[in-house]
Amino acid sequence: MDELTRNYEWFDKNREKIIEGHHSQYVLIKDETVISYFNSEQEGIKYVNDNNIPFGTFALQRCLTEKEETGYYANWAVRFA
Repeated sequence: MDELTRNYEWFDKNREKIIEGHHSQYVLIKDETVISYFNSEQEGIKYVNDNNIPFGTFALQRCLTEKEETGYYANWAVRFA
């Protein structure tokens, strides 16, 4: 399993605890560990670039409940299909 998938699965299993107090922020996860939270995806990408973290070795995930995440992505699919 690749690192991106492993980190996302870890996020999904621990979602409730990870998003507590951070709703709608973005969380950076590497090696199944929360590195930091960001107010925007751009802030997270800047952090990744500034710290030379290779793409594909982390997950930058929005802090949404599973229900919210499903609705969010379904809305994007409909909007841009």
